[in-house]
Parts: sequence; C-alpha cells; structure tokens
Amino acid sequence: MSRNINEVMKELAEFTALQDEMKSQIEALQDEIKAYMDETGVDEVVAEDGSKATFRPVISNRFDSTAFKKDFADIYEEYTKKTAYKRFTFKR
Repeated sequence: MSRNINEVMKELAEFTALQDEMKSQIEALQDEIKAYMDETGVDEVVAEDGSKATFRPVISNRFDSTAFKKDFADIYEEYTKKTAYKRFTFKR
C-alpha cells in the first residue's frame, strides 16, 4: 500500500461523518414526504420531474426460527449450517 494507513483512516472517518450527515438529511426529507402523504391520505406522490415516492403497508411472512428451534430442536440442528465470513468494522 502506497499511502500511510493513518491518512487512509482519517479520510475514511471524514467520509463516514459526511455519510452520517447525509443519511440524517435523507431521513428528514423522507419523514417530511411521509407526513405529507399521511396528511393528504395518499400512498403515492409523483413530482414534476417524474420522481415518485410511495408509502404503503407491506405484508410479509417470516419463518420464526426461534420458535421452531424451541419446538423442534433436533430437526433445527439437523438443518442448521455454519458459515464463516470476515466482517470489517470502523469506529471514529
């Protein structure tokens, strides 16, 4: 690696801070649009530029692995597969 690792980590910290700030701004704008949609009773809004926002209920079915493991521990263990991977974390 040609760059000093401290410089790289400092740059990563700066970009991570910018990302956090942008994420907060995005969430605030999304909340504003959702509030508008709730107030007006619509679940879809299309802007003049063609961008579209939807805010609708979503129904999904999830497998309750905790309850299954409790009720059928032997079968759960038989079908459980261990996996390994590397996780990168960075803290400022």
